[in-house]
Amino acid sequence: HRARINALDWMTDLDVEKFEKQIGGVEIEKEWSIDVTEASLHPDYDIEKEILDQMEADGQLDDESRKILEGMNRARQSPYPTLIVEVKGRPKPDMIMPADQDKTIGNLDNDAKKLESIFAMSGAMHKRAGNVNGGSKLYNAFDQVDEDEEVVVASPMDTIMEWITENDCQYSKNLSTFASSDVQHADSAFEFVFLNLSLRRYAPIDSQKDTELKVGPRSYLVLPTFVSNSATSFEKFTNDVREIIEAVDGLNDRVIVSAMHPEHVDENKRSPHPVVVLQWFDEVE
Repeated sequence: HRARINALDWMTDLDVEKFEKQIGGVEIEKEWSIDVTEASLHPDYDIEKEILDQMEADGQLDDESRKILEGMNRARQSPYPTLIVEVKGRPKPDMIMPADQDKTIGNLDNDAKKLESIFAMSGAMHKRAGNVNGGSKLYNAFDQVDEDEEVVVASPMDTIMEWITENDCQYSKNLSTFASSDVQHADSAFEFVFLNLSLRRYAPIDSQKDTELKVGPRSYLVLPTFVSNSATSFEKFTNDVREIIEAVDGLNDRVIVSAMHPEHVDENKRSPHPVVVLQWFDEVE
């Protein structure tokens, strides 16, 4: 849930397209906010005794409060274990800050967002210019092609595979895999990453014994149309993926998440398209 909230601040390719339309005077439809909440039911559900003891110590547990808590317990005690997922969709409200509220933090956040938007737009415009210039070069090249020659346009996957094999020293022909998706929304990007994570079988590490790990398969997940204009947003995305993985018992010791991006601060990780890298580790037999 927190990751979905964080995604509202990312500068995705869709956001760049929206800004371009606004600059061109095109009216943009109002966006919708999708909220997801979860709850669990269980035959043995009961409020933890520590909470009740703390409420009683604070003088908050009177007869009326006890009745309310008993009703809450009964409401969560279903015949079978049940997981409830509620999805709500509604138009995003116009955010209006109260006049007496300190605007310092809000202004700093807005300034950071504006700077990221400017850099993303600059990157997008640079790409557009490159495509125009590259397009003229391409057509000039067509004039020089003989009748028996064939012109092949490389896909993002082909471009990344070629770049990885030449630039990533951890690439292994036998252990590396590639997957690509044209997702543009944050939810779809998360789904794509964790779907690929679920394809990998592993056994949780036994905490009762010393386990030695070795470098295992390395997966490259290519997202050419997600946040191709903002390395900062892509870093935030991979950080959220990393936090979710770290919260899963047994998985956090098995995989390391890293990122490559056309605008990465490390020139050795400036790939042609955004890439999420999943480095797996296996037990030494």
